[in-house]
Amino acid sequence: MNTLLNRANQLFTFAVIVLALMTAANYLSIYVLKPPVVTASFQATDVFRVSKFPYQEIDADFAAFRFNLTADLSQLFNWNTKQLFVFLTAEYQNPQYVRNTVTFWDSIILNKEDSVMQFVDNIVEYPLLDIAHNILGKELAVYINWDVTPIAGVFYGSKQK
Repeated sequence: MNTLLNRANQLFTFAVIVLALMTAANYLSIYVLKPPVVTASFQATDVFRVSKFPYQEIDADFAAFRFNLTADLSQLFNWNTKQLFVFLTAEYQNPQYVRNTVTFWDSIILNKEDSVMQFVDNIVEYPLLDIAHNILGKELAVYINWDVTPIAGVFYGSKQK
C-alpha cells in the first residue's frame, strides 16, 4: 500500500507546511509588538568645503563637512530582524524642485550591540553634489533613515528628523 517513497513524501510535505506556518507566524508576530522608539541627534561640526565642484569637467555645487551623530536604534531589533541599513540624508528645496534628497552617510548594522551609535567628527562618506547649483546658501534638513531587513517578511523602514 504505502511504499517508502509515499511515506517520505508525506513526511517532507508535512515538514514544509510546518516550516511555512512557522515563517508566517514569525512575520505576523512583529505586528503585535509596540512601535519602536528611535532617539537620534545630529550636529554638523565643521563645514570644510562649500564651493563649486573642484574638477572642471563637472559644473556643480559641492559641500563636505564633519558631523556628530548619536542614535539608539536598538529597539528596531527583534527576533525577525536580520539587519538594519541606516543612512543620513539632507533635504533642501529650490525653485525647480520641491524636495531634493541627497544621501551623505550610510552603514549596515548586523546585531543589536552595534545599534547604539555615537560618532564624533565623522566625515561624510558622499559629499553633497548639486549640478543645478541650488545647494549653496540653502537650509538643509537632515534625516536619519533606516530600512529593516527581516528574516521573513517584507522590508520596511522609516525616517526621523
